[in-house]
Amino acid sequence: MFQWVQEHKWLPSVYLSSASALLLFVVTYFLQGLIPALFVVGFCVALLFASNLPWIAISVFVALSVSELVLNFQMTVPGFPGLAMVGVTAAFSPKIVRWVALSVVTLFGIATVVQFTFFSSSSNRAFGLLYKTAGANALVALLGSLFVILASLTFFMLGRLIYNQKVHVGSANDSQVMALRQRELTLEIAEQNQRLQIARDITEIVTHDLSAVLAQAGGGLYAAKVNPEAGVRALERIESSARDAHTELRRLHDMLNRSKSTSSAAPGFKDLPKLAVVFRELGYNAYLRQEGQEFALTEGAELTIYRIIFDALENVRLHVPKESTVTVDLSWVADGLQVLIKDNGVETANRLATDILEDGQQGYSIDDDVRALVEPITGLGVTAMRERAALYGGSVEATKVPGVGFTLSVIFPMLRTLGGLKGQES
Repeated sequence: MFQWVQEHKWLPSVYLSSASALLLFVVTYFLQGLIPALFVVGFCVALLFASNLPWIAISVFVALSVSELVLNFQMTVPGFPGLAMVGVTAAFSPKIVRWVALSVVTLFGIATVVQFTFFSSSSNRAFGLLYKTAGANALVALLGSLFVILASLTFFMLGRLIYNQKVHVGSANDSQVMALRQRELTLEIAEQNQRLQIARDITEIVTHDLSAVLAQAGGGLYAAKVNPEAGVRALERIESSARDAHTELRRLHDMLNRSKSTSSAAPGFKDLPKLAVVFRELGYNAYLRQEGQEFALTEGAELTIYRIIFDALENVRLHVPKESTVTVDLSWVADGLQVLIKDNGVETANRLATDILEDGQQGYSIDDDVRALVEPITGLGVTAMRERAALYGGSVEATKVPGVGFTLSVIFPMLRTLGGLKGQES
């Protein structure tokens, strides 16, 4: 039994509920007797379910609170497990559950304060009042209600703080998101390197052409001395303009070549297994498969294909629920490569939705299948992928598989010719 409790993450709830029950039972027994003490144990049992079965915890708390008010026990001790339930549900339960728990505990707390103030003969002694008057009772009820509201909100915020610390700060999920962000930055740096290389090549060509223009303009200047003065002035202007442009381009060329690359190496196929591991840590069933004989590619070709895969997986992370299966298949042929990225996000989402749908509610329908078949897939992401693939003669096809998920097919039929390293194979 203890092993089952531990494996199903009930152990913290058992510890909290047991400790609260033992302490509050003893206190209530000596202050009010056995029956109220047993009621307090019931409230602590409700606390036991607050983390894993919050609706049961709320129902038990409501039933016991109504019974307490009807029997006029005038107990204040149950407020402590109630506040603890607010904190636990705020930390571990969905939005609607935690707000219901906060409302229920607050309302019953205020009702207890009102009953204790107006219907208790000992309220003046309990609150330190010398005279029991209507105005004094109203003031005590108001102050007590404000205290209940502030206490409930405090425990609610404490629960949300625990949730943020557990889920978003320093957690495994947080570290994997940071790792994914680091890979994205590495990819952006590598693409900047590619752009800088292109800029270097262009400026080299333009500088060479302008050098030729300068030489021609200089020769024309001497030749034009025997011609009309207009020709001489025109050639002088050509030489001056070309010399200025040459100076600026040479400065740009020197600046770009000071550091030909950054410290971060361009990602490629060798980094795809690490990317799959990151997505498995994020909660997806990610698989990477290859078939055929891989051949060596230029750094630019590898970077382009890696970027397409990265963007497709990033789209999965943003739009596909966790626990989905994601596969990346690389199929090598003699001169080309096909990259196939598939997920079953729709199937997973439907399965999760079915678990919470009530009788009579409709989930996935035939209309969804029809839309998946006829609606084209567009967007900036797909357009960017097509533009990247076109650099090496590739094409991108994005489709929805009805009832299953999303499929992205990228085909490079002439990849060895357009992006392969001559004379090398891996």
